[in-house]
Amino acid sequence: MSELPSDPNWSNLTWHPEAAEVADSYHFGSETIMSVLHNPQRAYLAPESADKGYPVARFIRGDVMIVVGFARGPEQPYVMALYRLTDEAMARKTRQPRTNAGSGSGSNDPKSWLDLNKRIVAMGYRIEPGNHPKVVTKDGIFVYSLPGTASDFRALPNAWHNFLNAAEYIPATA
Repeated sequence: MSELPSDPNWSNLTWHPEAAEVADSYHFGSETIMSVLHNPQRAYLAPESADKGYPVARFIRGDVMIVVGFARGPEQPYVMALYRLTDEAMARKTRQPRTNAGSGSGSNDPKSWLDLNKRIVAMGYRIEPGNHPKVVTKDGIFVYSLPGTASDFRALPNAWHNFLNAAEYIPATA
């Protein structure tokens, strides 16, 4: 399972109800969705494919990412999720907000996971969802992996400073 399914039958596309709600909330019509699926700027097999046991592909165009599963083969693609890669919804989807996580008064550290994600996106990077969300450049170059189950009170400031250290070597415009 190392390749994207060839020639999916997009006319049989079905949707997870939550993905359909997200598309409706952004007022994405079928033209927008089909544009992303037929002419993505980037399409790749998602890492979760191995865990799922069937191909899961991510199709990206502009700031829209559509996650499609092919459990029933390329003749019955299934939209599992839809994301805007530059907005707060993506940050909320990848991290639950947590306040006062080791960022005391006078500190410039983010005060919540949502704040951390906003700062990273504001610096020109993207955050790809997953068990350990990945920070990547606009060109898809991996920069840093965020913690997936941060439990330590120092996790938030540590994640911020580790990201800043990595970002010194891989600028967002790489």
